[in-house]
Amino acid sequence: MAHHYTEAGLSQLAVDYWERAGQRAVARSANAEALAHFNKALDVLATLPDTPERAQRELGLQVAITFAIPAVKGWGAPECKQAFSRAGVLSQAAPDSPNRFGGLWGLWAFHAMSNEFQTSLHFAEECRAQAQRVGDAGQLVEAYLLLGVSLFWLGELAAARTQLENCSATYDPEHHRDHAFVYGTDPKAGGVALYLPATLCLLGYPEQGLTRSRELLGLARTPAHPHTLAFALYGTAWGHVWRQEWREAQGAAEELIALSAEQGFAFLESAGRCVAARAMVHQGGGAAGAALLRRGLAELKATGMGNFYTSCLPWAAEAAGILEQAREGMNELDDALHLLEQTDQRYAEAELYWIRGTLLEQLASANEHEAEACYLKAIEVARRQQTKLLELRAAMSLSRLWQRHAKHAEARGLLEPVYGWFTEGFDTPDLKDAKALLDELA
Repeated sequence: MAHHYTEAGLSQLAVDYWERAGQRAVARSANAEALAHFNKALDVLATLPDTPERAQRELGLQVAITFAIPAVKGWGAPECKQAFSRAGVLSQAAPDSPNRFGGLWGLWAFHAMSNEFQTSLHFAEECRAQAQRVGDAGQLVEAYLLLGVSLFWLGELAAARTQLENCSATYDPEHHRDHAFVYGTDPKAGGVALYLPATLCLLGYPEQGLTRSRELLGLARTPAHPHTLAFALYGTAWGHVWRQEWREAQGAAEELIALSAEQGFAFLESAGRCVAARAMVHQGGGAAGAALLRRGLAELKATGMGNFYTSCLPWAAEAAGILEQAREGMNELDDALHLLEQTDQRYAEAELYWIRGTLLEQLASANEHEAEACYLKAIEVARRQQTKLLELRAAMSLSRLWQRHAKHAEARGLLEPVYGWFTEGFDTPDLKDAKALLDELA
């Protein structure tokens, strides 16, 4: 029997065909192919009348694109932000749509990539409310992750830890392993792996950070999903950076660079290059490491991933200090502090003031009062944010400054309670240095 289709009917069939082709490509992790298919479906859909039904179809396609595009174009690509924004607008107009969660997820991503973390936190909370309203555990896993990420960048690390642990605890590998193919990254093996080890280290739990890093990296390797594994490798490298384990940090970063170059993950390749460069600087490769760091920062900025660029920028100032180029380092740090004031990104705010203090000490003895003020500011911020690791580093630097002026009792009175707070990580360089300094001050 012959079928007679209207032009609109044929267009609907074409949309169905390309959408299904895209979904099959996603299931094979063929993100570039999936993206091409979804875009063809959108092109055909644009020829249909502007109706509520068409808007619903477009929302589903835009959501699918937002999950496929980061692995192909990078999270900071203009096309990525455009897709996230469009999906969000459509979801706001369709509160009862089954694709509403994906649209809210897109709005979260759009604002997170723009360093607007207070706004992204709002949409993360909207995602959680939506997941709870419909009783979807899979959506709740993602919502916990989004909350944890936004809180992390805002500098609310204790709250971030709670949400990241909620994500990990709610995650069921039997039911949620396919999130890697839907959202582009596994929420536990990729998302939690990227942020939780650094969070634990900054909060003063370096051993727990290392343990979780190893566990999550192992999860990311079996079965391997390249984008998830890249996130986990960056989380591993980042954790080693905070523990000052430079050889291990460089090893994880080099694996990340190789994987990202092979898969075309531009932002992760550049981020890995920044970590490898910082590790080189700390292992004696100062000038070469600083040059590689400048390259990595330029590449990272070009990807549009402002949050990661801003987080790595202070490393250039630190490298300049190690090379005894304090004046150049101050310029880099001024840029970092300016960006901090422009954005909501404050997770390592104390580190900026601490580095500034070390650079001021290098410039001239007349800057010691300014350096002291920077260390005190770093301690104040670290206490407010509960970043005990950064409080310890700033307290050590200020104690050494006071030690040179024979203020031994004041120095010990500052450092001893901070060191005494720690219950683990006594084999890390920070805690070893703190113990040695306390012995000197006794």
